[in-house]
Amino acid sequence: MNMKKQALTFLILILVFKACFGQFEQMIDKEVHLEKYTFEKAKEFEDKEEYQKAIWVYINLFPENTDSVVKCVKLIKNKLDTVDMSWYIKSSFALYGAFDPDTWTNIDGESRFVPSITSKKGSWGDQLIVKISDPTGPLSSASEYNFRSIDRANANNYEGALADLNKAIEIEPRDQFYFNRAYTKTILKDYAGAITDFDSAIELEYRLSEAYYERGFCKSQLEKVDSAIIDYTKAIEVNNKNLNAYNSRAVLYYHLKKLPEAIKDLDKVIELDPNSAEMYFNRGSIKKEIGDLDGTCEDWVKAYKLGLKRVRQLIREIDCIIE
Repeated sequence: MNMKKQALTFLILILVFKACFGQFEQMIDKEVHLEKYTFEKAKEFEDKEEYQKAIWVYINLFPENTDSVVKCVKLIKNKLDTVDMSWYIKSSFALYGAFDPDTWTNIDGESRFVPSITSKKGSWGDQLIVKISDPTGPLSSASEYNFRSIDRANANNYEGALADLNKAIEIEPRDQFYFNRAYTKTILKDYAGAITDFDSAIELEYRLSEAYYERGFCKSQLEKVDSAIIDYTKAIEVNNKNLNAYNSRAVLYYHLKKLPEAIKDLDKVIELDPNSAEMYFNRGSIKKEIGDLDGTCEDWVKAYKLGLKRVRQLIREIDCIIE
């Protein structure tokens, strides 16, 4: 098995395979696609030597039971001795991920595929492969480089993280890796390079709202204000609860002296996060600039009551009443 291939190389094949079956419900294996995945069910499959079914259960248990799942899969690895466990994990995902009912939703009576769920479960399989690999051995797969980059970033070794992501993308130019590299470049203040990688992530439709938001941030740092506003707007169109996009767009509107637009965005931020004292203070400050002193008092008093004590002097200066 060529370990330099993406850990879950079957993903694209799964998507194509699914597209061929409008009535995918008929293909669900109720023995494997469970409403609740348990270690007992995985052990039942192991006892019958149906290891790919057992591993599918372990993939679904992985996020909340990581250490226990890794231990169980390592025991299977030892039992099978010479078998490449990464192949077993990949093939299990390919066989049972294809008709996983969790990856579909019903909208207006029509079954709709939700690729983000498949991608999420695929990442669990990727992580499981890395966890059962020899930690002292050389890295070879794109996923291994990606996960080491995360460890390096968590240790503030961003240059090392960037080197690992460069290698991951060299092996497999995948959406998640472009996004991670773009974010790393942002931390390193390589905003132009980050924009290029966010372009790739967006083209591959990966975490679109976040990618648009982050690309907009990079553009704002390069003083490409109009283009940044366009990206923040796209982030909101994809996810109308993207609080960061509303807030960042409000800041740019403020600097452009588009004060009503800034207030409207802060209205939405406060709707999404009604306990943010800073947002009430910011909205009140803009209202003061447009001469709405009643609105200013209302927002600044709310900010004070939420714990922003430094606003008390400003409240006194415009004779607001704190009830």
